[in-house]
Amino acid sequence: MPALNLEDANEKRFLILDASSILYPAYHVLKNFSTRAGFPTGAIYGFTRTLLKLLREYPSRYMAVAFDAPGEKLRHKRYEAYKAHRPKMDDALAVQIPRAKELVDAFHIARFEEPGYEADDLIATLVKSSREHDLEVLIVSGDKDLMQLVTDKISVLKPSRDPGKEFARMDAKEVERYLGSPLVEFGIILRLRETARTTCPECRASERLQPESFWRSSIL
Repeated sequence: MPALNLEDANEKRFLILDASSILYPAYHVLKNFSTRAGFPTGAIYGFTRTLLKLLREYPSRYMAVAFDAPGEKLRHKRYEAYKAHRPKMDDALAVQIPRAKELVDAFHIARFEEPGYEADDLIATLVKSSREHDLEVLIVSGDKDLMQLVTDKISVLKPSRDPGKEFARMDAKEVERYLGSPLVEFGIILRLRETARTTCPECRASERLQPESFWRSSIL
């Protein structure tokens, strides 16, 4: 495994990690990992492998990790049943998240978390702030919602479900291929389909729509 060489960091690149998008898959793939005392470690181990791989392969002058804040989100105030169908986080994963934050702090990487907001809200804000500095942005996440941020200077690195393996780089062309629709339409498609999944009864019909058929439908 090659050593870290952060002196080669790209001075015009901003690497942003979606912590949950790395921790959740790592936890489920490495569920049996634990210390001798029984403390679960799979999510932390997978997160560490992914972080080290990013530092080696995408050394960047600017770097940040965004975490979902615990507790009620601002969206719940607008719609009480927001994501009500989602199961509670496993305790074995929840106890590892503070350790993941400690790891980020130990690497002296900027860590963002804000009560009432999700990580993707913070990532979108960071991306917006980067525009005035003319930076290349790499968002490390498997959350397709963040693909709507992709431009000629912003790409998504989609982690493998096997922590530390290769990333799939999603630039504008790759996102359009994935969508089957022009990138400009992505935000509208996602809003309708995701809102349906998050228990909005008014948008339930859109859940059945595939991206390529969206604009041929009679919804709009």
